[in-house]
Amino acid sequence: CIDFRLRENTTCNLNCRGYYNNYDEVIAAGVSLGYNGLLTFSGWNEFIDAHIALGYMLHNINEIHIVEHCQCGAYAAQYGDSTISTPTLIGGVMKYPRSGSYLVQEYERALQRQNVEICGTSLWSKFNGTSGTRTKINGLLIIGWIVSIDGCNLTEIYRRSS
Repeated sequence: CIDFRLRENTTCNLNCRGYYNNYDEVIAAGVSLGYNGLLTFSGWNEFIDAHIALGYMLHNINEIHIVEHCQCGAYAAQYGDSTISTPTLIGGVMKYPRSGSYLVQEYERALQRQNVEICGTSLWSKFNGTSGTRTKINGLLIIGWIVSIDGCNLTEIYRRSS
């Protein structure tokens, strides 16, 4: 995500997991929301797919990490409504209570898991060679994470590998 609150500590966390100076990075706000076409901006999946294909061509990448974070403003904008106290169908869209500027954490976490799974499944079908994509990544591993707002705690929520 583009959120400046977690950049340095997330990088430190990835470094401690053995990725020190050994990964390419593509950043997009509410990454799985944009990738899944749920935000008002378009083309994010094509942009990210192109970067993944280029990363594979240049650096032979075989892992894709999807990192969402707590207190994501993109999730609050997409799913939140500060006037309700329980999940409510509004205009054909399920909306969830907000706590200030953010979704109530339990709802945000469930929505992040759902969106990361959709995003991961789509990436899997595009890059494991089963959907006719031009780029097949051998030994593909896709991991989805939720990171705390301070960037210090990464929790794995999705994993798929060859």
